[in-house]
Amino acid sequence: MRTADRDKITEELTRIFDDDVQLLKIDSALVAPAHRRRLYWTNIPHVTVPEPTVINYANILENGYVDCDKANVLLSGNVTLTNGIFRHYKMNIGNIIYKNKDFAKLPTEEKLARYPSILADSGYKGKAHSVTDELDFPNGCYRHPSIREYSRLMTVPEDYVNGVAGVSKTEKLKTLGLAFTVDVVAHLLKGLA
Repeated sequence: MRTADRDKITEELTRIFDDDVQLLKIDSALVAPAHRRRLYWTNIPHVTVPEPTVINYANILENGYVDCDKANVLLSGNVTLTNGIFRHYKMNIGNIIYKNKDFAKLPTEEKLARYPSILADSGYKGKAHSVTDELDFPNGCYRHPSIREYSRLMTVPEDYVNGVAGVSKTEKLKTLGLAFTVDVVAHLLKGLA
């Protein structure tokens, strides 16, 4: 958010709530397995930034391995299953889960050097809608998180979005990507109880 926008919102809320507005900058990674840096304005007394908890990306996986403690912020446009690994490391976007634990532990440069031959050996060509099992590794190397895992990253109950019939995976991912992290909101509102 631009500083001018942040200042304008703060000014307006302070005018409305008679100087009882507090601005908190919270990264959801304090209480969730994924980063999501957001500004929160509140007039609830005694609200603080949450204390860190120990929950990591690896803790929410159904299968596979990761090479980082916390996932990136959720984006509706993830990295592809063909050459997305290069975009993932170059731009630090998207979330990938590796099939092989030893591969996940390799230095980035070695992963990028080995990946093209793994992809070629898999025979995967990146056809749209060709992946029917979210937990499969069609390219022989990595996969995207499942909707259930994306829900866990946002501390949303795992079948809250996943269980909605007739909604595409893309729309479910967009919903989760736009959501607040449930545990952050719960922390902010606990003083109202």
